[in-house]
Amino acid sequence: MHLVFLATLILEETIIRINKTTDYAIRIVLYLAQQKRIVSSTEMVNVINISQRYILEVAKKLNENGYIDVVKGMNGGYSLSKPPEEISMYDVFILMEGPLLFLPFLRKDNPCEEISGTLHDWYNFFQRVIECYLRSLTIDSFIMMPIDTWRTRIIDDLNDLLSQQKEMYRIFTAR
Repeated sequence: MHLVFLATLILEETIIRINKTTDYAIRIVLYLAQQKRIVSSTEMVNVINISQRYILEVAKKLNENGYIDVVKGMNGGYSLSKPPEEISMYDVFILMEGPLLFLPFLRKDNPCEEISGTLHDWYNFFQRVIECYLRSLTIDSFIMMPIDTWRTRIIDDLNDLLSQQKEMYRIFTAR
């Protein structure tokens, strides 16, 4: 059961703020991936502590976008439409939050003239690193790894990612 709330636990200690609906979508997808079967909304209400109303609302959006299937009838419920290794955290975030703009002034329609070019480039780089990392986190990686391993993995992965991006950033800012 502790894996169901893994996404919430990890994200609470980062700089990323997500809305309640995104948190619920992550919980639903993680739980369905763990169960590998049709799960009723009543079961999800009891196990992952989300109200029936929110489950129906979030499940509808996940279903409409091809992440979960809805089975109607007496033994109905929800199951994943795709294998968990084909769903990334980025996919769920984008679906529920829209474009990931951790820094609002990076929007193309708001260039924010008050920020110097170099600082703006750094913010843009930071944005891309976070997006790249979220793309690398698949649902199956969440359910296969024990919770106590996650903190170390995130730090190691981010360090690796930053090392790989260092040269690209140097070239990017040298323009």
